[in-house]
Amino acid sequence: MVAHGVEWEVEGERAEADPLLTRLEQSERTLLQLSEALGEGEPVAMVSALRREAESLQGMRNQLQSLLGSWALVAELSHRLLNLPLEEIEPGLRATLAVLGEWFGSQRAYVFLLSEERRQVTEVYEWCAEGVAPHDVDGTRSVPVEALSWSMRQLLAGRTVLVKDTALLPPEAAAEKQLCETLGTRSYVHMPLFLGGRLLGWLGCDAVGGPGVWPEESLRLMAVSGGVLVNALQRKRVAVSNDRLSESLEQLQEAQSQLLFADRLATIGQLAAGVVHEINNPLSFLLNNLAHVKRVMGQARPPDVTQALADANEGAERVRLIVQDLKLLSSPDEMESGPVEVAKVVRSAVKLAAHEIRNRAHVVESLEEVPRVRGNEARLCQVFLNLLLNAAHAISPGQPEHNRIQVSARVAEGERVLVEVSDTGCGIPPELLERVFDPFFTTKPVGVGSGLGLSVCRRIITAHGGALSVESEPGRGTTFQVFLPVHTGDH
Repeated sequence: MVAHGVEWEVEGERAEADPLLTRLEQSERTLLQLSEALGEGEPVAMVSALRREAESLQGMRNQLQSLLGSWALVAELSHRLLNLPLEEIEPGLRATLAVLGEWFGSQRAYVFLLSEERRQVTEVYEWCAEGVAPHDVDGTRSVPVEALSWSMRQLLAGRTVLVKDTALLPPEAAAEKQLCETLGTRSYVHMPLFLGGRLLGWLGCDAVGGPGVWPEESLRLMAVSGGVLVNALQRKRVAVSNDRLSESLEQLQEAQSQLLFADRLATIGQLAAGVVHEINNPLSFLLNNLAHVKRVMGQARPPDVTQALADANEGAERVRLIVQDLKLLSSPDEMESGPVEVAKVVRSAVKLAAHEIRNRAHVVESLEEVPRVRGNEARLCQVFLNLLLNAAHAISPGQPEHNRIQVSARVAEGERVLVEVSDTGCGIPPELLERVFDPFFTTKPVGVGSGLGLSVCRRIITAHGGALSVESEPGRGTTFQVFLPVHTGDH
C-alpha cells in the first residue's frame, strides 16, 4: 500500500493468513465446479445450495482480506510510531492521521488533547483532504470544554460519539452543531482516548460534503488506532517531562555549584582582606621610612644608594597597588550597584592578572574616555580578571613579544559601554563555541579549571543588565564582548 509517498509494507499477518485464504478460495472454486458439473437430472435445490455455499465462502474470504488489511495497517502504524525518533513523532502523528483518514473514507482526521484539568483543548494534530478547511486551532483552544458538554459527557463515560447527520443534533449540542456548520461537517465520529482511566482527548473523523459511513468494523479499528496514537503521544509527553526534569536538575546543580563557588570566593575574599590589613601597616612604615631616608641623605647620597632607594620605593609602590586591587576584589559579595569607572576596574584586573600574563603575552590597553557604568566594582573586577586569565591560558608561555592581549572600552549603541578582551591564542572550535558558557564546560586540560568561570561571569553581567558574548576563530584568537548599561543616576 502506498500512502502520501510512503510505502507501507505489511508482511507478517498477511503471510500467516495466506494459507487460510488459499484454502477458502480453493473450496469456493471446487463448489462452483461441482455445481456446474451436475447434470439436468440433479435436483435444482442441490445445485442452488452449492452455489450459495460458494458465494458464502467468497464473502468470508473478502471479509477476512479486508480485516487482515485493517489490522495489518494498525500494526504497521504502531511499529512505525514506536520506532520514530522523538523529534519526528509530531510529523509521524500527522502522517498517521492522513493514512487513517483516507482508510476510513473521511475528509478530516484529527486528535484533540485536553489540559490536565480537562477544561480546554491544549494540543491539536490534524489532517485534511485537499480543499477541506482545518479547524481553527487558536479558536478551538480558546473555547472552554464545558461549551461542548453534550460530547464531553459521552466521552468521559467512555462512549464513542457517532453523529450520522449533524443537522439532527439535539438542542443541548448547540455548540457542536455550530462548529459543524462552520466547518461544513455532515457527519462525524469521536473516539475517546484514555490512559490509566483518565480522558486525554479524542480521535475524530469528519465527513464533509456528504454523509460518512463507519460500520462496526471501522469503529473497532478506530478504537485500536486511538490506542496506538495514545502510546505515541504518551511517549512524547514522557520525553518532554524527562527533558524538563533533566533541565531542572542541571539548573539545581549549577545553582549549587555557583553557591559553592561563591562561598569559595567569599573565603578567598576574607583571606585577602586579612592579608591586605596585615600588609598595609608594615607597608606604610616601609614607604614612610624610605621617604625619610631620602630626606635625611639629601643630595649627598652615592649613586648606587640612590638607585637602590628608587628600586625599593618602586617595589613598595607596586605592593601598595596590588594590595589596593586585592582590597577591591575582596569587597563584600553584595550586588550593590552604583557608578563604576570601567577603566579603573579594568586596569586593576590587568595588574592582578599580570603574573599569569607576563610570560605569555604583552597587554595593549585601549580604554577610551567612556561614561561610568551601573554596577558593582568587585563583581566587575572578578569578570574582567576571569576573562584576562582565560586569554592568558589560551596562549602558550615563552614568547610574550609575539602574542597580544588587548583590552578596549568604548561607547556602544543603546546607552551602553562595550569592553572587549581579545587574545591571539589558539581560539575555540566552532562546535564548542556555543558551549563555553555552559556550567562545568571547559576547554582546559583536566584538573585546570572547573568550567564555572565563564558561566558565573555571564550571570554576573546579566544581573547587571548587560550581556556577555564571544567570537573566536581557531588559530587566530578569541574576543569576549562585555556590554554594560551606562549609569544614568546622579554621579
